[in-house]
Amino acid sequence: MRLDINTKKGTPVAGLGGGKFLRLLRNEFKGILNEASTECDGQKNVTGLDMFISAVNGTVCDFQQILEKSGGQGIRDGNSADSSGLTALHHAARTHDRLEILAALLRKGANIDATDKDGKTPLMHAVEANNEQGVLFLLNNNANINLSDNTGLTALSIALKSSATSIYLADILRSFGAKFGPFCSKFPEDINAHLPSGWTLLHNAAQIYNNIDAVKELLMCGADPMKESSCCGKAVALHEAAYLTTPELVEEFILRGTDPDIRKSDILDSGPIHLAFYSRRNKPLLKVLEILLAFGVSVNSRDKVDSGPIHLAFYSRRNKPLLKVLEILLEFGVSVNSRDKVGDTPLSYARRFGKGEEIARNATGYKHQERNSSNMFISAVNGTVCDFQQILEKSGGQGIRDGNSADSSGLTALHHAARTHDRLEILAALLRKGANIDATDKDGKTPLMHAVEANNEQGVLFLLNNNANINLSDNTGLTALSIALKSSATSIYLADILRSFGAKFGPFCSKFPEDINAHLPSGWTLLHNAAQIYNNIDAVKELLMCGADPMKESSCCGKAVALHEAAYLTTPELVEEFILRGTDPDIRKSDILDSGPIHLAFYSRRNKPLLKVLEILLEFGVSVNSRDKVGDTPLSYARRFGKGEEIVNFLTANGAHE
Repeated sequence: MRLDINTKKGTPVAGLGGGKFLRLLRNEFKGILNEASTECDGQKNVTGLDMFISAVNGTVCDFQQILEKSGGQGIRDGNSADSSGLTALHHAARTHDRLEILAALLRKGANIDATDKDGKTPLMHAVEANNEQGVLFLLNNNANINLSDNTGLTALSIALKSSATSIYLADILRSFGAKFGPFCSKFPEDINAHLPSGWTLLHNAAQIYNNIDAVKELLMCGADPMKESSCCGKAVALHEAAYLTTPELVEEFILRGTDPDIRKSDILDSGPIHLAFYSRRNKPLLKVLEILLAFGVSVNSRDKVDSGPIHLAFYSRRNKPLLKVLEILLEFGVSVNSRDKVGDTPLSYARRFGKGEEIARNATGYKHQERNSSNMFISAVNGTVCDFQQILEKSGGQGIRDGNSADSSGLTALHHAARTHDRLEILAALLRKGANIDATDKDGKTPLMHAVEANNEQGVLFLLNNNANINLSDNTGLTALSIALKSSATSIYLADILRSFGAKFGPFCSKFPEDINAHLPSGWTLLHNAAQIYNNIDAVKELLMCGADPMKESSCCGKAVALHEAAYLTTPELVEEFILRGTDPDIRKSDILDSGPIHLAFYSRRNKPLLKVLEILLEFGVSVNSRDKVGDTPLSYARRFGKGEEIVNFLTANGAHE
């Protein structure tokens, strides 16, 4: 016999705890209890089956034979347990289409609220297995819905633990009066209330990269992924997960019912696919794009200024994954000639943000799209000096005017050429025709600044040797020197070149002392102080842009450099940044232990960032068995500070020993 309730997943079950529908359910379930005892007359004995096997694979007749052979000890046998404390009722509850078995066990006295070694009841097992019929059957036979397992979770939290069960089964359980258990008492009663900041607890958790465990705890305790913030564009948790490119959470929130293209009420009407491009994390971006597109977000989805994913791909400062991003977008049918609100195509973005050469080399399809559109901006990126001369000659003596014409972002051909490597002949041709070497775009940036941003060493030297003004400031008050120091990819060598030509800092840096590396009375520098605040990345980068030296030692506390402080606080981005700017990844403090960054990191209480910091340090050549002055290794530190199996296993997998 099989029960068919004809309920549909995703359909609201309001009023399930009472009314006609519930009475019908109860009548049908009682029928199962009554009928199961009479439908086996004449059935043959089945040998070789015990109660646990029958609970999963047998029929109700197998069960009756086993129970009858127990000599009236049905209750005892019905409640016997295996090595994990699971009774036959637990096993049957986990298995779909076992209602007759459940009924037979209950008739013989099985304890409907029996607990296994983890404190889980049959109802909890039915919920875990997403066994909707089993859940309804047990509830209608008075299973205790609000018991807690050994971790303090009730059936409701277990339902909300997985996106596969959360929406429908949680609604069923709530309709029967389900509540949360002791596990959730650490959260406010109204877990979805707005904090003073306008965010909820779930928003805050999703705003920390890869903070998956904390998010899942909140979801298990009733946090609503579709609750909008009361600030910042009515964002939902999916917006925050996409912005930080945390793939697992992006998928989790969508599976729990969030529209994958839900828009923020912000100035750009941004969706998750647009927000993802603001991240600096390359590999997670690719995964997030694949998830969003697989869940039906249009590859040509536009924000309020008509920018789509393909425009934003070029806008991003990332380089390595650009072609991978394009491959994904092309695979899903992106329109390569789409224009934004001011008429710019993806190719325009490519040139503006210095990606033209890469596209010319590796994505000939893009180049072919506009190959016949011979204009100055295209030639500045992809053309030869001959192309330029022909264009300028055709201008009828108006070369100066054409050489200084600008696109919608205020970029002249000289800006475009300055961003592109191996364009010295083009730069020379433009200057001969009267192009303004210090022309500024809408952000106040000169060609020299664009050459610095693009790490175009030849272009920087060419412009400097042709008297580009090295100390002009952009609209934010940054000079070329600060722009060079903004990125670890350009900072060391280009900054030295600029300094040799007399480069100075601009108005942006006037908020800092003239000697930005001076020791404060505490013995630290401003950079040390900034690095001593966890995840204080923006402040650190401002100091670096204004000449703070990451290798400057403190005059106290063991001659520490900024890397020591970043490692002690386990701020992965700063650990990597300081190493890329030239700091020895195994630099030692002059302290009692001769500690290196890899030792200091274990003083942190943050395990996830610790793992990332360890990965970075090992990647940059620090020995996994690096010893301090008393001979302790990273593995010794991990065990002493109780860092858990994940950290210990990571170290041993990389060859660690004590």
